[in-house]
Amino acid sequence: MHTAFLGALAGLTFGIIEALVYVYLYVDDPSDSFITYRFTLPLALHSFCSMLVGLGIVRGVVSWANGEGPLPKSSRNLYFTAVATHATYNTLAIVLTIAGVIDFD
Repeated sequence: MHTAFLGALAGLTFGIIEALVYVYLYVDDPSDSFITYRFTLPLALHSFCSMLVGLGIVRGVVSWANGEGPLPKSSRNLYFTAVATHATYNTLAIVLTIAGVIDFD
């Protein structure tokens, strides 16, 4: 359970750094709604996905990395669930932006 907490904390930290980069470096004069968005949903997404990966970090992963056994299926499944969750979020964000539902101007 500690690895899940640490994973979530790492995801939150990454999300904050990413939000700061978007707000202060990538986007000139961001709107208030863009700033609010960057500091909410992506932080939750990265925290959640990283927590899932953290849940999958068990002793069996160390054994697998040392060539002493197979990768635990639960670890693999949690990793792919995190990847699929993030990919679904990205795809949905692109579709909603193209459809005009999301517009931060």
